[in-house]
Amino acid sequence: MCPLRLMEKADTNKGEATRERIFRNAVKLFSARGYSGVSIRAITSASGIKESTLYHYFRSKDMLLNEIYRYFTTGLRSLALPKPIPLSTLTAENGYIYLQECLVDYRRLMESPLMSMCWRIVTMEQFRDVRAFDIISHEFNGSRMGFYESIFREMMRAKLIRATDPSLLAAEYVYSFVGMFSEYNIMKYYEKNTSLVEKRMHEHIRFFWSKIKGI
Repeated sequence: MCPLRLMEKADTNKGEATRERIFRNAVKLFSARGYSGVSIRAITSASGIKESTLYHYFRSKDMLLNEIYRYFTTGLRSLALPKPIPLSTLTAENGYIYLQECLVDYRRLMESPLMSMCWRIVTMEQFRDVRAFDIISHEFNGSRMGFYESIFREMMRAKLIRATDPSLLAAEYVYSFVGMFSEYNIMKYYEKNTSLVEKRMHEHIRFFWSKIKGI
């Protein structure tokens, strides 16, 4: 490769690294102080750059926030939900185990520190910014609601659970975990022991299954 192209590649890599550093520092600051509590100067200071450098990559603080929304949404969509169990293989035993596996998938969202911080930002901003509300309502809750509704419908067809409204079951299942995971995320942020809330998650599945399974 010629020296000029090597220099161009080095500049590109440096630019990408600078943009990434700005983004990550903004996520860290927004998640700790809230969007309104963070100034451009705070972000540039944490990133070790001038304000003009930040504006080269992001035209405004709101553009940075929108990039955080985009990153979080992309992450949500990349998290593959568990594959539906074929109707022919559903049993009372693996139906319960399947719900346990769904919990593992749900927790996976919280295991990435960057995604966890983005989750806190979106959760805070939904009271101020309809974009954040739409992400929580449609991308997070809505996608899972639809998925679990289809699972419960399959379980009813296999007569593993009592016949009822599958959308209602999905709401009961998903929204209970939303509350517990909010607590889980906050406790992780404050570096507190999460064993009790994790135990409650598993106990919730056990209780939920005992109430819906067929006689």
